[in-house]
Amino acid sequence: MLTLTDIKSQKLKTTEVPIKQWGGSLLIKKLSVAERDELAGYYTNQESGAQNATLQTIIRSAVNEDGTLMFDESHLEFLSNQDAEAITTLYTAILDFNGIIKNTGEDAVKP
Repeated sequence: MLTLTDIKSQKLKTTEVPIKQWGGSLLIKKLSVAERDELAGYYTNQESGAQNATLQTIIRSAVNEDGTLMFDESHLEFLSNQDAEAITTLYTAILDFNGIIKNTGEDAVKP
């Protein structure tokens, strides 16, 4: 039986995602409930649009090896000017890793 102490000691899982367009891979983490719920607002906001929801998802999931976020709000313009296929690959991997969608193709995330 799990205890609260057991649950508190758990860290959000990570996995590596190859991004061939960038010539390497990035580490992504599982989203917390708070992050997932915050992102839901971007998906339902007609004014912010799908691009903003995609980039906000990446900002909240791409991490450095030490677990700190790789991107922040100041990187929105940078990310919006990246190769669309690279962004789509990363975004799809994040959704797949978090169980939001199931990607069954060759680029599916394998934790």
